[in-house]
Amino acid sequence: MDINKVILVGRLTHDIELKSTDSGNQYIQFNIAVNNGKDKDGNERGADFLTCVAWGKNAENLSVYLHKGNRVAIEGRLKVDSYDGTDGNKKYKTYVLIQTFEFLESKSKDSFTPQEPDYVVKQNSETTEDPYANFGNQITVEDLDRKSIVSDDDLPF
Repeated sequence: MDINKVILVGRLTHDIELKSTDSGNQYIQFNIAVNNGKDKDGNERGADFLTCVAWGKNAENLSVYLHKGNRVAIEGRLKVDSYDGTDGNKKYKTYVLIQTFEFLESKSKDSFTPQEPDYVVKQNSETTEDPYANFGNQITVEDLDRKSIVSDDDLPF
């Protein structure tokens, strides 16, 4: 059995631009930076910058909600395309064809704009009545000290 599956977690290196082919299919192409951790001496290894491509609804959603610096998890498969270069030599391009993704960061707090509520809170300044006035007898501290408010026979269990 052959398997071609890639899972990446990284940060977007630039904002995404949604593009369309001549036939109207929407797509995006972008790079994510995937850190390689530290070596045995504790020094940071360089990041890998990997090209990702998405088509259709995935492309549309990613272009709307993902911005430079956002962290994203991508699942897809490796794809290799070949073409003839201007020098006449065959060239190859390897990228990750995105199948599913997950946003790993919520929208930044700086860009949060509260929306107006779609309801109106009814404020009645004329009535300042206790909403629990007709609920029953008021219990005082003295009643609690007597411990005679509720008997064991009143309990349903």
